[in-house]
Amino acid sequence: MTDAGRAELDVDLGWSAFAHRVDAGLEPWDRYWRLVGFGIPERRRGARDAIRNLLVEFGAAPVQSGLYVHAYDLTDFVFQLADHLEVSDAVTTFATRTIRVGEELSDDHLVERLWPLADLSGRYEVVGRQLASIAEQAPTMDGDQVAASMVSAIVATEAVMRDDPLLPSELLPDRWPGTEARQAFLTAHSAASTQSELFRNSQLMQSYTQEIDRALAETSGSFWNRWWPRLTNAYQDRLPPAATRS
Repeated sequence: MTDAGRAELDVDLGWSAFAHRVDAGLEPWDRYWRLVGFGIPERRRGARDAIRNLLVEFGAAPVQSGLYVHAYDLTDFVFQLADHLEVSDAVTTFATRTIRVGEELSDDHLVERLWPLADLSGRYEVVGRQLASIAEQAPTMDGDQVAASMVSAIVATEAVMRDDPLLPSELLPDRWPGTEARQAFLTAHSAASTQSELFRNSQLMQSYTQEIDRALAETSGSFWNRWWPRLTNAYQDRLPPAATRS
């Protein structure tokens, strides 16, 4: 794997581990909404696009032009990137317990308005069925076929998770399909590891559950202290040349 490939894998592993921590109630919401606003001039359009893309990839939702909201505190990460891009003076962050968007005031209505949970729910249900089928059929399948099916399912799972804001469980519907799909992933991964020597011996494939198991045993501080530099490096390395040009 190239250095860029390892960095991208680190991002996927980090967010996957974080999602399982959320599912387990290890990253509870403190009831504060975090907002990030920026007014970066047109001549630094590359930096402005980089900040906006980062916020969207992290699951923040646009409230209006140049203003984004998330349930989690992205302040340190946003300012670390803004400092790298030399635009930190144009970025503002703040926290509030109450947000009103139009007539919407309740947290539930705000979530429904700002994030596509219905679409994500349907996509997670599809992935969950795919993973459940692998777990059920693995004992009767050829080992290489099981490995191929599981790799396909991992790709499909990552595709959904990249669009998932990974909101705290307090803001999600009961029996959230994302949580169920991730549990189905662990079951299918175990079945594939048992049935397929190829899958069982793949360091890359086994790295997913290894990171999840490790993350579930850590405190929030330990988890982020371990992942923070890796995520930061991955995002900074991804920046296009125009973003860092004055």
